[in-house]
Amino acid sequence: MTIFHMNAEHLEPLRVEIVPRLLELRWPRFLYQWEKHPYGLGPRSHPVLAALEKSAGVLMSVTAWLKQAAPEPADAPAPGWSRLAAVHAAALVLAHDLDELTGHRVRAVNPMPLRETRQVLEDPNFLDAFIKDALHYTQDHVRQGHDADMALCAYARLLCLSCLSLSRDPRHAAHHERHKNVHFHIYDIHFPVFGEIRKDQTSLVLPVRMENIVGNQEFLRAGRRLVRDLIAWDPESRKNPKRLNPILFALGKPGCGKTASAHAVGQHLLSEAAAVGLMAKFCVIRRTDWASAYQNASASALIERFTSELTNFPGVVAFYWPDIDTAFGARGGGDLRAEEKSILGAAFGLFDGTILPANGQWILLCDANYMQMDDATVSRLTQQPYLLEGPVSAADYVRLVRDELLGEAYGRHIDCTAAQWVEFGIMASEKAVSGRDCAHFARRLISRIEDVNYPDGFFKADYEKRLHFLSLVRKNLDFDVFLSEFRYTLDFCEAARRKEEEDQVSSLAKELIRMEKARRLAEETGDVE
Repeated sequence: MTIFHMNAEHLEPLRVEIVPRLLELRWPRFLYQWEKHPYGLGPRSHPVLAALEKSAGVLMSVTAWLKQAAPEPADAPAPGWSRLAAVHAAALVLAHDLDELTGHRVRAVNPMPLRETRQVLEDPNFLDAFIKDALHYTQDHVRQGHDADMALCAYARLLCLSCLSLSRDPRHAAHHERHKNVHFHIYDIHFPVFGEIRKDQTSLVLPVRMENIVGNQEFLRAGRRLVRDLIAWDPESRKNPKRLNPILFALGKPGCGKTASAHAVGQHLLSEAAAVGLMAKFCVIRRTDWASAYQNASASALIERFTSELTNFPGVVAFYWPDIDTAFGARGGGDLRAEEKSILGAAFGLFDGTILPANGQWILLCDANYMQMDDATVSRLTQQPYLLEGPVSAADYVRLVRDELLGEAYGRHIDCTAAQWVEFGIMASEKAVSGRDCAHFARRLISRIEDVNYPDGFFKADYEKRLHFLSLVRKNLDFDVFLSEFRYTLDFCEAARRKEEEDQVSSLAKELIRMEKARRLAEETGDVE
């Protein structure tokens, strides 16, 4: 696979040529007349010009790159395949950026008249021709009452369709076949030549790094090794020279840091892949992504959720499936509905390598609160789950609360000696407080610290000055207040856990009573017969 890369740093030197062309062709003047902002270009015009700059930069860069990566014979029909590919990429990027500005309200169905489009594409000064044609189209539609940003977005969409239509000329077939693996990675989007855009990152990754995790070090070491093996994947051959077990399974009680640890591995993958120039993404598999109310729809949606992230993606993918035990809990019983069987079959196919490619392009991080899955399920996940405990020792709790959750900004407002911090750590360790409970405790402390009135001048200051003002008036908490908040957190969390345990026992008791009544009814029915 041949990949073109471009980011903001690559655009900056091209602006020297692009900006004068936009000024000379009077794009800023037209947008000013359209928006009629009293102070010059308005808030809608600036993003339009930025999108045009970026699109023009893509057009120039891709054209130059394709001359080296996909040279055409001298007798190639005009407009050449490379010109079509470059204009399609530039128009696709322009349409994507304007979609964000216009709320994805523009749709294009038919291409523009191919004769007019050919004249633009075959113009020797294609950059000016592209910018001028976009301006004329936008001006015409503004006169008809349309908004300039939406009209330009429509132009970009129509130009994409026109380039795609012209690329299907049989005379381009051989050249297209030789270079069908050309792929573009521009800013945070990627797409194959004459293909559709897909974003690099489809799930929100928590801003947590491996060094911020307290405890769970064995799981993190395994995750680091797995990431090291994953980034050996070669996008050209779409193979990985290293053989790896792609599944990392974590088991631990609620609040032990399973989610944070998995996201830390995901952040590690994204940074390590970027360092070696490899595309990567971290995808969270949520039950709402695939569970369906329709019969047998969940299994196909589950397969689609995985395969859609890998199809035509020239990089590596880390999937994270939290609380995977909830998807397999029904297997513990002997009676499975057809829907549950199809879900299990789909998931087993994913794990066994019969649905996802076994080419070392992906890994799966999954976790469970309880081992309520049968041996067949667990064996497909991994032979031995990593047991996550979160913070364990007194030093773990001190580091988690003081250094990670409070940090320097708030930790200096806690008037505790080193011995008092150790005392807190011992208490937390003896109570086996979870990491989630520690987070609740830290948030309560922060709310006490920031229970202050705003100083004079606060609302006229910018963000940085507001931070400074707050740092000057925050309250200090002594050790007695610190301990009282900790005891309150302990009492609240223990009461919540007791209630949860009581509900579980009550639910189990009701189920046992129901089963006993059914058994007796069956015996009585048998006796009558």
